[in-house]
Amino acid sequence: MFFATPHYGLSHQDWVKYVANLVTVCSGDDSHLPTANMLGQIQANCGVLSEVTEDFEPLLGQDFGVVSFSETDTIPALGTRDLIVTEDAARLHHPDEEHSPLTGDHFGLCKFRKDEKDLRFEYVGKAMKRLLASRGSRNQKLHHTAYLSERQRTLLSSLCTDMFHEYYRGFDLTDGTCRWIEHQAKFQGWQEGRINKLCISGDPACGKTHMAAYIVSQVMLNRASNITYLQCFLSRALPERRDCCSILRSTIHQISKSRPDLIKNSNLQDIYNSLHKPDQTRDIWDIRSLSAVWQTIMSEAAKSGRLSIIIDGFNEISSKDGREFLNCFKGCQSMAGKAHQDNLQLLIVTRPDARLDRVDGFRTYDITEQDVAADIGATVSAGLSRFASFRAYTTEFQSQVCEKITEASRGVYLWASLVISDLEHRLLSQGDLEEELRVLPREIAELYDSILGRLNSKSGDVKRILRWVVLRQETLKAEELNIAVALSKLRDKDKTITEKSIERTMVEPTAAKISLYLQCGQLIRFTKGGSVGPIHDSLTEYLSTPPGTFSEERPDWKIPNHRFFYIPAKESHGILGNLCVQYLTMSCFRNSGAKLELSDNMNERAKWEGMVQWENKVRERVKTHEFVRYAALCWSRHLQEGGSSSSHRVGTSTLDIQGQEKLESTESSYAICWSEVWWLFRRWPRLSFPEDRIREEIGHMFLHKDSGPGMADEPAGSLETLETGSGSSPAQADVAPQRLEKAKSSCSCCCIL
Repeated sequence: MFFATPHYGLSHQDWVKYVANLVTVCSGDDSHLPTANMLGQIQANCGVLSEVTEDFEPLLGQDFGVVSFSETDTIPALGTRDLIVTEDAARLHHPDEEHSPLTGDHFGLCKFRKDEKDLRFEYVGKAMKRLLASRGSRNQKLHHTAYLSERQRTLLSSLCTDMFHEYYRGFDLTDGTCRWIEHQAKFQGWQEGRINKLCISGDPACGKTHMAAYIVSQVMLNRASNITYLQCFLSRALPERRDCCSILRSTIHQISKSRPDLIKNSNLQDIYNSLHKPDQTRDIWDIRSLSAVWQTIMSEAAKSGRLSIIIDGFNEISSKDGREFLNCFKGCQSMAGKAHQDNLQLLIVTRPDARLDRVDGFRTYDITEQDVAADIGATVSAGLSRFASFRAYTTEFQSQVCEKITEASRGVYLWASLVISDLEHRLLSQGDLEEELRVLPREIAELYDSILGRLNSKSGDVKRILRWVVLRQETLKAEELNIAVALSKLRDKDKTITEKSIERTMVEPTAAKISLYLQCGQLIRFTKGGSVGPIHDSLTEYLSTPPGTFSEERPDWKIPNHRFFYIPAKESHGILGNLCVQYLTMSCFRNSGAKLELSDNMNERAKWEGMVQWENKVRERVKTHEFVRYAALCWSRHLQEGGSSSSHRVGTSTLDIQGQEKLESTESSYAICWSEVWWLFRRWPRLSFPEDRIREEIGHMFLHKDSGPGMADEPAGSLETLETGSGSSPAQADVAPQRLEKAKSSCSCCCIL
């Protein structure tokens, strides 16, 4: 059992960086550097771990079971936002290896509390039991390839990233919630293999995604050795999660990581080789190639045991994509044959309008208000306990508050969690809270309006924050949002955007997150990865629905503050796009630095050194200018949403139009600067930056027809890891007042900082 062990070592550069950070922290002085002796030891021994692993590898073919845990948290004190040991580095990439992320940083990963409620130790303990239970049976497993080769790892990185599969971990649950699903007969039948296809449906935001996250975490914790679980969480707000290809990419990636022999026995490698040319610069996977590969791999996997696939948010993809996937699953069953088709299981979680009761072979279960009532009560109680003692609420009064809010929620998680979050911000006296409980808003839109009415400020910061949050086209980190709001302030005051003016206007970076929380923490959600989003997509609908629509369709709603906070989507996208343009055309981006020059005449070492220098140059640009990642990935997409096209530019000033021309001109260093950043997050290191074809590629990047695999809140990867990251770009949800009537969230405590 390994805890964040870098099996193949770290690169020389990473070792130097790590030691330098340690020296700074220990000395308390960032002027102190590693000594010559330290650097010498690093140079001499940086490959030792890799050598140890190579010596150990032959033993893995014997009766050895392996569990590898990877860290999830960074250590800010070390002055870096990076994990010390990445998930990829913490894996042996052996088919018998069981891998799981474990909450904690590198130094505290194997430190556990003494109390019995330490879920991390429970997780590790069950992994130990699985190792013991499977002892002596590993040689019978039908694995034919011991490790993922470098070519295979590159292939898989073109499909998806490891981080893609961690999405469900961002949905924190109040202790004890969601357990009701385990007692439902149909779910039990699916778990036990008696039901092959089950569809669980529920009203918008009744807790479906949190329930799905609970199911995934529980089956991963208690999984049997003969069952393989795959999962995919869909979202129309994120391009990499909004279609059939999202499901196929991620599930092929998951199963191939644990069963590399499936790559060898399928035509996945052949298809990749035929599509991937030496000068390839575009994403190569499409629905046709993925469908064929998916059916081959999954049907083969089903011959070795049960294969259970969990998909949340099936209503988030189009009906066409839904049919495409179901047909793909049906084809997979046929390929598996009668002897093994029952080993293929599917659990789909969706809204009632996309339930699959009419689809052949599906059993259905509808979530009821009674199912989630206890969960809402537990969530309200947990939230209230965080501040009740501060205001000296009596025990009896706390019970009354919980009962009142739970009853008034009518089975709506978001409503209940928003109310309790708002109360935590306001810290009312017991008498004032008693009055508040008598006039609680009934609809979610009225609750949003009530909160915004109290948050309204003359500075306009709340509206500036929300405009960026609800219209964001990528994951937007707190540090980036801090700069984005400063850009909005400068534009609103007709101030010139420069590095110095941004620095003077923005909140002190160390206080960025707490500032956001204090200004509108009830309405935004901080993820574990540090990004910021709306508490629920119904907030986007409320803010972007024209006032006239509400007055016509819901005249009974009391939303007096909506007109002031209304965010017209098309106009606002144009504003945000041009703010990104102005940022990318600051004088600091006038020089793009040394070019990446590769030629057939260069030896491999020279090519490698050139690529490393280019990567370091662009990474330094991203580190120094924190908003350049978002701006480079999203400026054109905002403008397109704002109505921009090849024949029409969206802008309110000559400065806007001139800036766009600079970013589109291949003769401009500004264009090279942003396109290099785009490439780092979208294509690197699988594909080299096309210096010789930059004119064609900038046009393609501007159109942004493909976003690639994974998520783009971190660079695509490095030459050491060959891991990809790619876009997560929220799009606008359908706007309709009637959806706000039902828009609820299963948010239990993730909305609380």
